[in-house]
Amino acid sequence: MDTLNLKMDKKENLELCRQHILRGETKLKSLPLVIYFEVTNRCNLRCPMCAITMNVEGFIGKRGDLEYSLFEKVKPYLKLAERCFCNGGGEPLLYPGFIPMLREIKESGPEIVFNSNGLLLTKETSRELVLHNIDCVSFSIDGANKATYEKIRVGSNFDKVISNIKYLAITKKKKRKIKPFINLQMTLSQENREEIVDIIPLAKTLGTNHVVIEPLTPVFNISKEYQRYFTGHYVDRDDILPELESARDTAERAGFHFSSHYLSEQEKTNQCLQPWITLGIRADGDVFTCCGAPVTFGNIANSSLEEIWNGEEYCKLREAFSKGIPPDVCRLCLEENRANHYNSNLLKSTEADKKAESLPMR
Repeated sequence: MDTLNLKMDKKENLELCRQHILRGETKLKSLPLVIYFEVTNRCNLRCPMCAITMNVEGFIGKRGDLEYSLFEKVKPYLKLAERCFCNGGGEPLLYPGFIPMLREIKESGPEIVFNSNGLLLTKETSRELVLHNIDCVSFSIDGANKATYEKIRVGSNFDKVISNIKYLAITKKKKRKIKPFINLQMTLSQENREEIVDIIPLAKTLGTNHVVIEPLTPVFNISKEYQRYFTGHYVDRDDILPELESARDTAERAGFHFSSHYLSEQEKTNQCLQPWITLGIRADGDVFTCCGAPVTFGNIANSSLEEIWNGEEYCKLREAFSKGIPPDVCRLCLEENRANHYNSNLLKSTEADKKAESLPMR
């Protein structure tokens, strides 16, 4: 593959990707539909369930920020991407020049999504996010009250975060803008399980578009330290199903979206589309295709995007999934049935389908 592919338009790239997947092809003429930039793997908090706090090997490299020169190497491919995530293991608002980078990405055309703990969200930053129509910001709020939240989000300040998010919502309203969509994400544990229903009225006061309540992920269980935490804090679906259904119904009556992996009824599968659609750059330049697997496909500092995208490791992974024999490193994610959630809406065949699924991004 050569850079002539950059002369395609988005529709051509999307259709090529669909055909590659249908045929199980491993060498691609399409380019990534989804690009991740882990702009930093530094964080201002020390949450107990986080891979950064535990320094889980394979997921977290040397602490630091993404060099702008590496972003520049990938930037030409953004015009063919449908979606761009600007976060990874760290807090993106720690990254120097984050807003200018978002502006450059937005000018290239893909949707922009990033996750934040919200503590560093200033009024100026909120105004910039609204001004430039950044598509979605997902805030991690793991408690409906100050005591619970600050026990889990160690080093944060509940009142300040709530105030920051409210200002973003007010700014949208004043400017008569619908973006960014405000997602509120709650990772469920034994510490906050009693606050499932209470998070909904809080979300309403924050001008939330979408509430997501998710279980602790098992994908970091390669770490014994994380495995111990997971075993002691995981909440089983059967123990909280009535509360989840009540929260969902209340959210829908209030006019915003609600979703939870706990409520997903998708059929389990050994298939995953990530190797055909996603390329991510970690803060140190290492390339990954899934945030849930400690696999490196090369380093963007040493190779071009296209060399890595059609390199041996990417092709081997595509071949494994095309044969229905996923590698062991993907087992935990597939067992939890998360794989078919990730960006699969981008492959919908009509604009109406895409629009219907685009709001609840995460």
